[in-house]
Amino acid sequence: MFVDARKTGTCLFALILSLSLTACGSNKQEQSESPEPTKEETAQVTTGEEATGQEQADTQSEAESTSTTTESSTTVTANQRVGAEGIGFVDVPADWVTFKDTAGGTDLQWSDLTGTSIVTMNTFDMESVPEEERASFDAKRAAESVWISIESNGGEDVTGAEVQLAGKTAYQVYCFYPTDGTFLVTWNVADDAGVIHYVSAEGPNTTIMDIVALVEQTYAFTE
Repeated sequence: MFVDARKTGTCLFALILSLSLTACGSNKQEQSESPEPTKEETAQVTTGEEATGQEQADTQSEAESTSTTTESSTTVTANQRVGAEGIGFVDVPADWVTFKDTAGGTDLQWSDLTGTSIVTMNTFDMESVPEEERASFDAKRAAESVWISIESNGGEDVTGAEVQLAGKTAYQVYCFYPTDGTFLVTWNVADDAGVIHYVSAEGPNTTIMDIVALVEQTYAFTE
């Protein structure tokens, strides 16, 4: 169920890339079905290509400006430390704010200003585990329960991996939600006292790998 940790980043990136290519392929197919332009439309296109050198320069400048804006909008920079003792700490971008999902319960959450890129932290609720199973319940079993929950809530392409988080072996589960194009990556990891910590990152394909990197590089049990 849980793949080699060395393949985790590759598998997640491959999932994002394949779904992005599927979307692009769909758009290309729609474009190829467009009717051929009439002679009048062709003449208009030819005339448009005869723009002056100044107009071409303005168009190029505008394109470069748009490209720069798009690139910067998907860059995630970590420069604030958030969290709580007993739960964990992680770096998130300076402009992120506290966030509360309506079904989040006691989760600690932060998101970007659009509410689409989110980091969530908590500890696993052992009260939800039958008393006779608690002694043997570990981070791997917690991750398996997360896996089941994801599948029952519409997550697709669910994959698991053993990774390192906060210097410990963590069990990662990630998936894609086709209803809104969101990728979800979760980690379950036990601290030295045996407390199971839960961390998740979610967002669109443009930011999810940046958020995952923040969690894997900066998460710690204590500040």
